[in-house]
Amino acid sequence: MSGGLARQSAANALATGSILISGALSTIIVARLLGPADLGVVTYAAWVVSITLMVADLGIPGSLARYLPELRGAGDASAGHGLALYLYKRFILVVGLAACALLGLALWHRAAGSTFALHIEPGSYKTSPLFWTLVAAAVLAQSSSAFAVGLLRGQQDFGRMARIMLVSAAAQIGVTVLGSVALGLVGALSAAVVVGLAPSVFLMRDLRGGRAVAPELRTRLVRYCGAIWLAYLLSAVTWARTEILFLERSWGSEAVAFFSVGLTLANLAVQAPLLLTGPLLPVLAQNIAAKQHAAAVGIYRSGMRYLAMLVFPACFGLAAIASVFVPLVYGEAFAKAVAPAVMLVVAAAFYALTAVTQIYMNAAERNRFNIVVGIVGAASIIASGLLVIPAYGLMAAAATRTTVQVLTAAASIWYVHRHLQAPAPLGQVVRIVGAAALCGLAAFALLRAFPGPLALAPAIVVGALVYAVALKLFGCILPEDVDRARGIGSRLLAPLAALTGAANAPRSKAPR
Repeated sequence: MSGGLARQSAANALATGSILISGALSTIIVARLLGPADLGVVTYAAWVVSITLMVADLGIPGSLARYLPELRGAGDASAGHGLALYLYKRFILVVGLAACALLGLALWHRAAGSTFALHIEPGSYKTSPLFWTLVAAAVLAQSSSAFAVGLLRGQQDFGRMARIMLVSAAAQIGVTVLGSVALGLVGALSAAVVVGLAPSVFLMRDLRGGRAVAPELRTRLVRYCGAIWLAYLLSAVTWARTEILFLERSWGSEAVAFFSVGLTLANLAVQAPLLLTGPLLPVLAQNIAAKQHAAAVGIYRSGMRYLAMLVFPACFGLAAIASVFVPLVYGEAFAKAVAPAVMLVVAAAFYALTAVTQIYMNAAERNRFNIVVGIVGAASIIASGLLVIPAYGLMAAAATRTTVQVLTAAASIWYVHRHLQAPAPLGQVVRIVGAAALCGLAAFALLRAFPGPLALAPAIVVGALVYAVALKLFGCILPEDVDRARGIGSRLLAPLAALTGAANAPRSKAPR
């Protein structure tokens, strides 16, 4: 990665990483203050919001990150402003209709006799008008957040995005704590609304008129948005925690809570490295548009290798310590979440590699493969939800998701290699996986020898040391990695060196 791309990646990681961490902390807060049943309700509400947004967004936020860099590269700022406003009008119309449908559901339950009280019972939350009202408000707020993130990524203004997301993350944590203590489940659900307020303010300030969208670009937009929207819809079934629907119906909200713990840990393990890939789409789009195939393939291979070096030790290491970590963080009531969490975290490491393949396909405007894979994955999840999860519950849900994720990762890497002539660095990835496996085994062995929370920190340190040694022994660190690390280090230390030099410089004598 170049220095500019590295800085953009770091800012992108800070921006969306803050939301990820605040979401995980909010989950832990609800688990500790309210228990598994209420956490299951909050998880179900978050699932409804995410599904609604996937259905209603029409692929528009993703298209901003694809086409704004192209217009920016052509020096056409006015066309970029016009594109953003053009897309936002259509986006907010569809999202508003979706929110109205949810409000209609709240009114229907109110007309059926349910009271609109500031209290929601976990056993009857799906008939509560207040529950559906809060879900509708969360859809509106988080849709603005999604559009703002897409706009800022398209503008490649990752520093500003980081500041906005940090404010949103702090507000989410604060509302979760205060709301859970003061209002219980209602307060916890309100945090999903607050998280989108800061980006909404940004949109009101930054959206302005510009030149009308050219007909040729409009045609490309429709084709691109249609393809990624259909892929998102299939993804909504395959990846957006669809198992929650079947678990809730057959096993109750506590099973949903246990499953959500595993998914949260999997997201924590992979999302921090994945956030570094955020700026890859604009950069790859610019290279592909300029017919720089070799440069695009080089960025793709480097991105996958660096992602593997980060995500595999994070996932394997977290799986190794899950038996101690989960009860320590969430409480002993969540001990049943350990086994599915281990399975989900390990599978997430392999699926994370598809982030780079997806970005490459989006940059090349080749999304049909995602649709095919999405259909197969959606069919598998639904079949499992109808036939297997009702009978076997939590572990069946985890096993289904694990299988689909691993097979999807293999298929997407093959497609980009075969049809887009971008081979993945599989030999290097295999060696990285071996080093990460040793990392996890070392941490697990230490916890087996010295069980208990006090051994967690030493287990993490030992695992990290074993991983570093294994990377060296397996030849995973290339010469260009060392040069790039030195370059980044010199840039980071430059301000300190300048400050030190200024402090040690001889002072001139004051004139008499």
